[in-house]
Amino acid sequence: MRRSILTLCTVVLGSSVAVSAIADTNGKASPANAAAAKLAAAKEAAKKEAATLTVKEEPLKIEVTLKGIFEASDSTAVRLSPEAWPEWTVLNAVEQGKRVSAGETLVEIDTRKIDLAITDMEAAEAASDLARKLADESFRLSKKSVPLQLQAAKLAAETAQQNLDTFMERDKEEAIKDAHYTVEQNENFFLYEQEELRQLEKMYKEDDVTEETEEIILLRLQHRIKSAKLRLAKAKQFRDDMLKFRIPRQEIDVKTAAETAAIALEAAKAKLPASLVEKRMALEKMDRDRSKAADKLARTRRDRAAMTILSPADGLVYYGHSERGQWPGMATVARMLKAGNALKPNMTVMTIVNPDSMFVRVSVEEKYLHQLDTGAKATVTPAGFPEKKLSAELAEVSIVPISTGKFDGKVSLAAGTDAGRIVPGMVCSVKFTAYENPKAMLVPKSAVHDEDGKFVYVQVDGKPEKREVKTGKSQGDKVEVTAGLSAGDVVLLKKPAA
Repeated sequence: MRRSILTLCTVVLGSSVAVSAIADTNGKASPANAAAAKLAAAKEAAKKEAATLTVKEEPLKIEVTLKGIFEASDSTAVRLSPEAWPEWTVLNAVEQGKRVSAGETLVEIDTRKIDLAITDMEAAEAASDLARKLADESFRLSKKSVPLQLQAAKLAAETAQQNLDTFMERDKEEAIKDAHYTVEQNENFFLYEQEELRQLEKMYKEDDVTEETEEIILLRLQHRIKSAKLRLAKAKQFRDDMLKFRIPRQEIDVKTAAETAAIALEAAKAKLPASLVEKRMALEKMDRDRSKAADKLARTRRDRAAMTILSPADGLVYYGHSERGQWPGMATVARMLKAGNALKPNMTVMTIVNPDSMFVRVSVEEKYLHQLDTGAKATVTPAGFPEKKLSAELAEVSIVPISTGKFDGKVSLAAGTDAGRIVPGMVCSVKFTAYENPKAMLVPKSAVHDEDGKFVYVQVDGKPEKREVKTGKSQGDKVEVTAGLSAGDVVLLKKPAA
């Protein structure tokens, strides 16, 4: 730039000398005026030169560096998912970081309590089987006996009503008549005895029968009269009792018996069929309860079988579960896996990781999305082994953000990469070559104007010429021009005055 300015000043100065000589010959200018004109011309030329840029080819390389973490795509969670048993007390567990094979024991659980519970459930199941058989037999017999009981209740009600009808229509009146007739019979008998005594006494006075015989006969007859008198009194008492108490009570009894039998029949009609329904429902509930108990026993047995936790695959043992390459609950799970401590249901106890399936997880800031395309080359530098430089490329970036302003990115390591001692969970830095052009045309952003398209002003024959251009990547205050300019073009840094 300085060389261009000096050249321009020399040209201007030569012109000024020529002008001065002409002025002196014509007598129109002084030497002092000529010097001032030369200086002004030089300053103007320098201003024009400083406001331009000669375009040339130069390298453009855009790099983006992100933090990453090694993660394994091939990992299998060992999840504790009990079906029925809540208590999982650890006896022993393999150490974290151990390489295990599929089927190898990872954790052993104390089984003493569950074994006792299974024994109790098996005994309860046997008792339930017996109770179910007895209930089924009772239901079978009830189906036979209920019709018989209904028939017996119906017959009892009919008999009681017939007894009532008979009593009211015949027996009551006959009982009253019998009571009166008994009194009448006893009265007549008493009168007969008295009359016989009177006749005998009269006869004995007239005949010659010995006095001793007369006395015996008369005494015997007197006893009979006395007895007849007592029987008459009892007959009257019995009649009175029958009329006042016994017949009314008997009437009440037969009426009550009829009503009771009728009520019993109604109750039998309502309850006996319902008792069959109730027993059938009880059988159905028993079957449901037995099914639930059998299911619980089966689930508990499966839990018992799962209390020796085996590795589902070959790989390294990690405690807990992974979240985007990190292991947030590792310390907590490690404490729970100590002998005597209890595991929680539905927790991930361990994860078996295949270290040969590693990739790098990165968090891509939103401001870098326009620079990072799938397939962008990258160099991965592990924090623990900074001398290692692993070749990689951007495999994918999530469509939606994982948090405000951040997107999930996955970086694939080159095939055959020797990771050495690097394992999932270790951190690294990932440097992406987002764009590279060794022969880029770069101009300041201020030189590109947006006027229904993008334009620059190029100096052609000392005059500014408006030229349409296409732009590419930008870096700092410069932007790449991909079409419209060639090396050597002189671009105005600012829009020329109208």
